[in-house]
Amino acid sequence: MASRTGAKMDQQKTPTRHRKGVYRVRFLCPNQEDSQKMALRSCRYWPMVHAVDERGRKTQIVSIRPAKVPQLILTKRYMATDIKINLYHSAITGPFNYWNVKEHGNKYFKIPHEQWAILVAKANAFQVDVSNIDKVVPLPNADIPNTT
Repeated sequence: MASRTGAKMDQQKTPTRHRKGVYRVRFLCPNQEDSQKMALRSCRYWPMVHAVDERGRKTQIVSIRPAKVPQLILTKRYMATDIKINLYHSAITGPFNYWNVKEHGNKYFKIPHEQWAILVAKANAFQVDVSNIDKVVPLPNADIPNTT
């Protein structure tokens, strides 16, 4: 099954001289409301953000509008999933070339149809089941408090 998350490579935080297959990536997940009614390939994608407990450990994933993420991260109560990863060895899905979309003053990310087509074309070679990308795959409401 295709993952409900994607990786967005951060070129600015990954200097060319340090790459060698290792990139800093931000993980994105479908918007919680979209996931309830839209197929994965049609959802808006928001940064994957975790609440942080009093010991500084990641807890549940929270749904935060992309524009609010930087200010909420500064409060130390939230942490974005932003890590260095070796894309070759990890064989993760992505990074996608996300569209940056601004609508009604809100910014979010969409995965272009061309990128989904590339994923589907390469899926068999990498033994990735993409049978759910045209299905509604709801994120559980209980696990995703909305802090928009």
